[in-house]
Parts: sequence; C-alpha cells; structure tokens
Amino acid sequence: APPQQFQSQSQSKRDQEFEEGLNRLRKEYATAPMEDDRLSVSSLKSTDSTRTTDSVRDREDYLKQSERLFILQPFTVGALKNMRNYEGQTPAGDRKTDVLARAVQLVKTKTEIVDFILAACPYK
Repeated sequence: APPQQFQSQSQSKRDQEFEEGLNRLRKEYATAPMEDDRLSVSSLKSTDSTRTTDSVRDREDYLKQSERLFILQPFTVGALKNMRNYEGQTPAGDRKTDVLARAVQLVKTKTEIVDFILAACPYK
C-alpha cells in the first residue's frame, strides 16, 4: 500500500480514539455532581512561591488569573488533580474550589496551561 494510505488510516484511528476519549470525558462531566465551584478572582491568594513575577507578566502569552480560572473551571476535580505543571506540581485539596484555586496558581501562560491540561490526558 502507498504510504499516504497507511498514514490516513492511522490518522483516522487517532481521530476516532480522540473522539471516544472526548465523549467519555463529556459523559463523566455530565454525571459529575455539580457543586458551587464559582470562584471569585478576589478569593485567590498568592503565596511567595506562586506569585507572578514581572518577567512572566510581560510575556506575550501571559494569562490573567481571571482567564486561567475561566479555562480551568469546567474540569472535574478528578481531571484537575491529574494535571501537573512543568515543575511536577499538582493541585491538591478536597473541595473543588480548593483544587481549582491551587491549579490557577500553578500556571501563568497559555503554553503552561495547555501543557498542564494535557498532563492529565490518558491517551498519550
């Protein structure tokens, strides 16, 4: 078989697996008990280790806390706890608000947040 044909088959298989994975996540999300996990940005507290430095804030892909919260909020607690940043830190806590607040502190830029989310992806 010509190599393109093989490639398109593996591509469509990958797409299919990706779609199945997404559907599983959607179903899990739909059945997850909803709790009031609306965090206000004002309730997020930085510690010295998570405080954003000016050099990071000046980067083009820097995300404000409100943007990071908006991106991470829809994820389940289970998914959030499986995410980790480039330093290997994972958000801990029992309540979703705690885990979410910690997660928002662990990543600062678009690149970091995408890697953070993908760290929880079961289909490597």
